[in-house]
Amino acid sequence: MIATLTPEQNFILSCVQRTLGSTCSLQIESEMDWELATSLAAQQGVVALVYSALNASPSPVPPSVQNRLRAGYLAAVLHGKVWLEPALTKVVEALCTARLEPIVLKGAALAYTAYPEPSFRSMSDVDLLLPAEQLKRASSILLEMGFVINAEQVEPDYHLRSHYPPGGRIGFELHRHVLPESSPYRVDVNRLRERSRVARLGTLEVPVLSPPDAVFLSCIHLAYTHRYERYPLRSLTDILAITLRHGDCLDWDVVVREALISRASGAVYWPLKFARAWLGAAVPPQVLSRLAPSFPNSWFISAVIEPTTLFNRDDSSEESDTVLRNLLRELSLYTGCPVWVQLASIARSIFPPPTAVGHLPDSMTHSRLRYTLYLANPLRLVRGLIAVGRLLSKLPAHHDIPRLASR
Repeated sequence: MIATLTPEQNFILSCVQRTLGSTCSLQIESEMDWELATSLAAQQGVVALVYSALNASPSPVPPSVQNRLRAGYLAAVLHGKVWLEPALTKVVEALCTARLEPIVLKGAALAYTAYPEPSFRSMSDVDLLLPAEQLKRASSILLEMGFVINAEQVEPDYHLRSHYPPGGRIGFELHRHVLPESSPYRVDVNRLRERSRVARLGTLEVPVLSPPDAVFLSCIHLAYTHRYERYPLRSLTDILAITLRHGDCLDWDVVVREALISRASGAVYWPLKFARAWLGAAVPPQVLSRLAPSFPNSWFISAVIEPTTLFNRDDSSEESDTVLRNLLRELSLYTGCPVWVQLASIARSIFPPPTAVGHLPDSMTHSRLRYTLYLANPLRLVRGLIAVGRLLSKLPAHHDIPRLASR
């Protein structure tokens, strides 16, 4: 059990471990708030995993909670069988018939290649990686099949807008890259493509990322793409599932090499550390030591990227505390990048653009002069120094993250 977590959070973690094969016991305490635990499972996208753990062994769960979890699990099964698998099969077969080269990424691949049951991995879309020159043709094929494009979505620079089949239950994103062009990382998709392998997804055989690259992408997707804010536990569970499925065959040297070459060690180190610390993922200590940021960066960053902040976003914090947390979180992403990239991330956090500041009135953010005066206000600096003091008072005597007591 992790002492800094609530009984409900520890319970969710233990359920995830049990379902994926850990021998740890379920962490059920007498003061458990079952409604809160159920809501937390839904927020983190792990309802099916929690239901499976409870269903496998007798536990003092109120019938109403058991029924809600069971309904969530059956909905996940139905979603996979009725919508996901048929649509994925139809799309991939059509693209391959046209001699295109899709690689299934992230959740749609991991559901079949890492998890005991596909329904254990929740998802809302399917990501397909194709050579850039094939995207236009792939989009045309989907449109000919009756798919429609979400016209309201702003098209990112690394994938097309989502394509939805008739009924619109699940979107397909056609990627030319795995990260935005503005990313500071140097991920070469050709390297990922060369290491890809063919796997069976339901009745379909299709290329997916190699296990090391699946770990790598899960890390940077959690850290950089979603800034630890969208389904963080689900991403950590992906890492656990991959390590359990592939065990000693997982080539960790590839993970480390790709992280270092891509300058993404900061975005890979922390997710791996958390997956090991909180879920017992078999991440070798030497892998963490090769990717670890230097002290005192790791010491400061560990104070803001920790269980309570990942499970619960505290929107009631002082503005200065929020700015400081965001600054350290951003810095954690760039510790493998050149110094000038790190300094730029600090500057963006201290002097954010008006669009990134939600608590100010429009009259201030729409006026360049007023917004500049706000950023230059000496009181803002004083509040920042006070926030640093509060952070220092909370830092542990060491910068290591405690591991779960039971395995």
